Amino acid sequence: MAALIQTGKVKAVGLSNFNVLKLKRLIAETGVVPVCNQVEFNPFFLQKRLHDFCKLQGIQLVAHCPLGGSLASTVAGRKGGGPLDSPVIIDIAEKHGKTPAQIILAWIIGRGVCAIPKSNSETRIKENFYYQVALTQEDDLQIGSLVGMEPNGDYGVRNLDPTHHLGFDPYDEEIDQPV
Repeated sequence: MAALIQTGKVKAVGLSNFNVLKLKRLIAETGVVPVCNQVEFNPFFLQKRLHDFCKLQGIQLVAHCPLGGSLASTVAGRKGGGPLDSPVIIDIAEKHGKTPAQIILAWIIGRGVCAIPKSNSETRIKENFYYQVALTQEDDLQIGSLVGMEPNGDYGVRNLDPTHHLGFDPYDEEIDQPV
């Protein structure tokens, strides 16, 4: 990909599912800073360390599964409901006259993260366009506290965890596993 940029055939490179370790290696070995990195990001899985690194490098974070996503049994990382079912988000949505999805999208976009929500429902797809809402500081703190976090934000509930399916953790920040 780096060679294609040098030839002028492509102007930029975007990635998916690169953690901080992999991004650092890519930049060090190729000199290429990708324009975006699409990863799982939602109120149950904040990826604060990755988000902070991407901001510092000028890499746009793009949220895959911003609403929590459906669970596939082979890669399910959580049990039970996702962010859309959170009583905190439901209460905030009712307070603002919005849907839980609209609140989650407003919260994610308010963090400077692009969101790509998925839905099979035409009604929900249309609703998602009207996510604009002025969340209060209290709303923001409540949503940001839905999962336990240490200061670097490493705790969270991953919807899609392929560790058992692949035989290794592709998101490990200590050991650079293949992707």
